[in-house]
Amino acid sequence: MLLLAALQVRVIEVADVLLTRKRGLHQRGIALATLELGGARFSIGSIHLDLEGNERRRHVDEIVARTSRCGAPVIVAGDINEEPDGPAWRALASIYPDAFEVAPSGGEYTYSAIEPVKRIDGIFVDAAIKVRSCGVPDVPGIERASDHRPVLAVVELP
Repeated sequence: MLLLAALQVRVIEVADVLLTRKRGLHQRGIALATLELGGARFSIGSIHLDLEGNERRRHVDEIVARTSRCGAPVIVAGDINEEPDGPAWRALASIYPDAFEVAPSGGEYTYSAIEPVKRIDGIFVDAAIKVRSCGVPDVPGIERASDHRPVLAVVELP
């Protein structure tokens, strides 16, 4: 997981939060940062949830518990490893609305990069942040960069 910010963004706090790990599965976590831009504070987290459904759902609860302590509106983005009708996706979207559902723009499907037929990656945005648009941009050759297509959200900070 990775977070990048432009030079004009002030970094307030960063954390690498490890989620509980079930024996035999990969360690999962959330890269989390609280930032300030133009006087507006917000927190952003990058996630990659497990392939196992029960672990994904449990990790969403852990992510929400941690991000709720940030003290700023939150954006969570990453590979959910399930589609929007799945329990982990629905739980996350019940706290932080699914940006694509709020303001769809462009493509929807993120996996696979070569022949996208599933939406398993998403951006979830605190209701205090206005979503202008969200979708999969059409980027020629993107399938060479990853096995997933990227999701782009344009937001307006409070």
